[in-house]
Amino acid sequence: MKNFKFVSIFAFLLFCLFSCSLSVKRERPFKQSSLVDSAYSYRIKFLNSFLEGKFCDAKIYFNKSNLIFATHDKVEMIGLNFYYLYRLYKYIGEEKTKFYKYSKYYLGTKLSNFIASSKDEEYRQMVEQKKYRSLWLKINKEKNPIYISVYSRKVVEYAPIKWKKKFLTLAFNVDKKYGWTLFLIEDWKLKKKFFPSKEVDKHLEVLKSSLENCDFNDDLYYFK
Repeated sequence: MKNFKFVSIFAFLLFCLFSCSLSVKRERPFKQSSLVDSAYSYRIKFLNSFLEGKFCDAKIYFNKSNLIFATHDKVEMIGLNFYYLYRLYKYIGEEKTKFYKYSKYYLGTKLSNFIASSKDEEYRQMVEQKKYRSLWLKINKEKNPIYISVYSRKVVEYAPIKWKKKFLTLAFNVDKKYGWTLFLIEDWKLKKKFFPSKEVDKHLEVLKSSLENCDFNDDLYYFK
């Protein structure tokens, strides 16, 4: 995912005042930099806050991003925000069709451009074809940590025990590095399923207790 810097707003209105005996110089046009860059920044904050389990913050950033996109008539960007929200829930095993419908409403036929990237499709096929060694080499060169985390867990579900350990360890390392609480919960669930131990429930309890209680289904602001 690509980072965007905040853009401060500067408005300069220059008036050149002269004495009555002098002609008035033509004023420069009113200048104002666009707020739209901050909408992209709020999107990044929304995504990170969500993965960190800070749902209240994520919801605020989500709505701020949508509001700014709306004032700039960027309808498709609102749709993309809803699609990201849908995907985030899907990553943790929750099917929120409501958000998918919103994204489809705003993006229309362009939604298909975001449903599966070529990279997603390549990773998916490698998992299905059980090319674990090739996938291991590829995923360790991957620059986007989201792909590393998500597809490492997918491998754990199907791979032989040797690869389960390697990919699950990789997922843990990435999720701990970025503080992605939601993904860490999914990591520990897989740990409990395939490598049960007494410590698993303790970790799950602590991680779940740190989650903020803000429901995205509750009075979520959208434009319709």
